[in-house]
Amino acid sequence: MVEFQSACETIGGEVGKVGEALAVAVRAQMEFLELVDTRTKPDGQGMQAMLRPTGELIKRIGELAEGTQGEWKHHTKAVAEASRGLTWVAYAGPECGLDMPEKHVEDCWQSAEFYTNKILMERRNTPEANVHKSWVKCLKEIFVNLRTYVRKYHSSGPAWQAGPKPAGPPPPPPPPPTEYMAGASQGKSSDTMAAVFAEINQGEAVASRLKRVTDDMKTKNRKDAPQTPRGKTEMKATTPARTPSKKPTFELSEGRKWRVEYQTGNKTIEISDANAKQTVYLFACHGAMVHVRGKVNHITIDKCERCAVIFDSVVSACEVINSVSVEVQCTGKVPTITIDSTTGCQVFLGEDALGAEILTAKCSEVNVLVPSSREEEDMVEHPIPEQFVTKYCIESKKWRTVPVTHA
Repeated sequence: MVEFQSACETIGGEVGKVGEALAVAVRAQMEFLELVDTRTKPDGQGMQAMLRPTGELIKRIGELAEGTQGEWKHHTKAVAEASRGLTWVAYAGPECGLDMPEKHVEDCWQSAEFYTNKILMERRNTPEANVHKSWVKCLKEIFVNLRTYVRKYHSSGPAWQAGPKPAGPPPPPPPPPTEYMAGASQGKSSDTMAAVFAEINQGEAVASRLKRVTDDMKTKNRKDAPQTPRGKTEMKATTPARTPSKKPTFELSEGRKWRVEYQTGNKTIEISDANAKQTVYLFACHGAMVHVRGKVNHITIDKCERCAVIFDSVVSACEVINSVSVEVQCTGKVPTITIDSTTGCQVFLGEDALGAEILTAKCSEVNVLVPSSREEEDMVEHPIPEQFVTKYCIESKKWRTVPVTHA
């Protein structure tokens, strides 16, 4: 946090103000977590009173970001989006309207990363590029460390101290020893073990007293043994316990995030009241179709199979991760499409979206379809390369990676 404050002071202006506000908010949350470690969970009013200082500071950061224009607007908006991650402490269960704490922190940082990427792009060829790069790095470290901390100590919400357990009745006395145990306790264990080792030391003489099993004594050769058809084994029919399916979800959380989760075969999902401050998150859907009307900030498709998403425009990026056989269609504009750990993805781009950047990692069967130069023709399909060759260039002394081309 000290390095981040130092970077804010170096930049100065509105960045210094919003950086100081974030530092105070982080300290307020640390004080709250110290109470969590030493107290039992308070009632509703007590909880609101304890969270009020952090909430007011987050609100103050948002006001600073809204009122900042010009060269520092992306810095202040990045801090405002990231600071919402501090509200993970309000998580009180699946029905509270918040994501799990770790995921909430991660989603808020992803929203902030849209603005930090813009900062790096705008300042990359300027004399102060390293200063802003250091500022972005310090801000990211704060929330990456917060996510790690939450995952380790508060994965399901603030881990309040449990109340003192009432003293119960003393445990019942142990049962009386059985006759076998009583007899065994009366004997001398050393003598018993000495007798065992004496038997072992006889070597092959021990086996000479064993009874030999002849072929007619084997179960498979006995006539009185129950006959079981060869190749068929009698087994009790057991029904494996099925994990109860998750409840399908389609809701707007906190007025900022559209959640479409566990939808199966639903092809009529439509988000019509979206705005540029909202995000759309699809998770674990199968055979679903979602139509997003209007401009949203970010779209994420996570662990979905055979799903389709049609959207107008996106401010930051459309992201597809851990999915199989999905289709994404943009009818407006989208700056970036990210596809990660996905098998089978069809991307349809309209005329206004042809300037989009497509980033792929650990993917296969990714194709991009764009309009043909002739209106009467179908869209033209372009496969994204899956194989690459890397060579060392002696002249430039650098490694060069290019897609594999087949003659």
